[in-house]
Amino acid sequence: MEKTTYIYKHVVFNITINLMPIWFKEVEASGDNENGSIILESENIYDENWGSLAQMEINWTSKEMNDFYHPKEVQRNIDMYTGIQVALIKKKNDWLNSHNYTVWFGKRRKLIKTTHYEEHSIHGIFYCDYSKKIFNLNAGIIEEHYKGFEPYILEAFKSIECH
Repeated sequence: MEKTTYIYKHVVFNITINLMPIWFKEVEASGDNENGSIILESENIYDENWGSLAQMEINWTSKEMNDFYHPKEVQRNIDMYTGIQVALIKKKNDWLNSHNYTVWFGKRRKLIKTTHYEEHSIHGIFYCDYSKKIFNLNAGIIEEHYKGFEPYILEAFKSIECH
């Protein structure tokens, strides 16, 4: 059986993803333990305009628990992506370890140079009461390869250890 995941650890930010798909590699990590982001891209290139087939981004921001209301943060996140023409397809609530976790799926058509591309996206959001951080998880995948990447990205999002 071929191995399809590895354990991704970022020691400085204290983030571990236990089921990171082997096709994704870190391309950028910025910020600090309070506010920051990690960008990961798949190794396969779609074309010179689009770039890699899929990209994942993990953002976190410190916020006190008293200032956090999960449904409001989810709606703010959806509104932000709706502003850049991402249409909400479906949304579901779940648990990530002991954290209330919402994942939603979107789709949009992007114009890059003179070519139109269909992009599917997966977004997740949760609040870690231990580290007092909001985590936003985002993935963008070119439409032709979405079905192949979707289950692996969902597993990666669900395997995050945030503290």
